[in-house]
Amino acid sequence: MESFCKHWLHFLISFTYNYSIMKNISAICIIIALSLLLISCEKEINRKKIPTVEINNVYTLSGNKVLMYVDVIDEGGSPVTERGICISYISPSGEEEFAYRVDHGTGSGIFQCEILVQPSAIYRAYAVNKYGTSYGKTEVTRDPYTNQIVTYHRE
Repeated sequence: MESFCKHWLHFLISFTYNYSIMKNISAICIIIALSLLLISCEKEINRKKIPTVEINNVYTLSGNKVLMYVDVIDEGGSPVTERGICISYISPSGEEEFAYRVDHGTGSGIFQCEILVQPSAIYRAYAVNKYGTSYGKTEVTRDPYTNQIVTYHRE
């Protein structure tokens, strides 16, 4: 795909130069529109190369201790080299700040982990491959008012 993009870019530059001499604006606009479409398609292909991961089930074991079942649904374009739970905290200003990750191995499929859920912490699944890191949309936290474990889905 990269070779095709390089050839397309070379064609675009030479074609634009030749047509700009002839002042054919409509042809230039069509080529630019097609190029933007190609670029957006390339970005979509790259997005599919990172893993897909999600927390499937959360069970409260006792008090603040939970058991999470996490699924690396798709490894993306290369093997998953790290997977686990990412822990973030809410700062006094209300912003989410990354704290650390707890590694739970490699590869795809379901794994389980026991976590002690801390106040003001957000727990989310993550997976890493050579194309990048992805985070699940399901989050686990502890409600500061009721002290109950809460699972919700972030869009």
